[in-house]
Amino acid sequence: METLQFPWTDYHRKIESVRTIRNYGRVKEVVGMVIEGQGPVSAIGDLCALQTREGREVLAEVVGFRGDLTLLMPLGETRGLGPGGRIVPRRFCATARVGRGLLGRVLDGTGKPIDEKGPLVLEE
Repeated sequence: METLQFPWTDYHRKIESVRTIRNYGRVKEVVGMVIEGQGPVSAIGDLCALQTREGREVLAEVVGFRGDLTLLMPLGETRGLGPGGRIVPRRFCATARVGRGLLGRVLDGTGKPIDEKGPLVLEE
């Protein structure tokens, strides 16, 4: 009699990769450079990705709370952000390389050069 083989490891790998709980919020209001959102669960200093109407992502930092609202400060261009946009927490720690290559350079809030002098060349 022939034995049936079932690819358990393939299914196990696929099940392990599925995110079953999603923690996200929604933009409630944009006032100047402050974005008020309902959720997600976060803490001061956390980074979140805000989705624009065009599908772009803008990084923002959690800077405070007002009642049940999360206050975020965008780290990039805010064009296209508006009420209802999704807020997705990004669980990574911001790091920065350093070196003499930073002298005289202008960087944005995420550490990317905005001075049109080309890419950063850093030793450390």
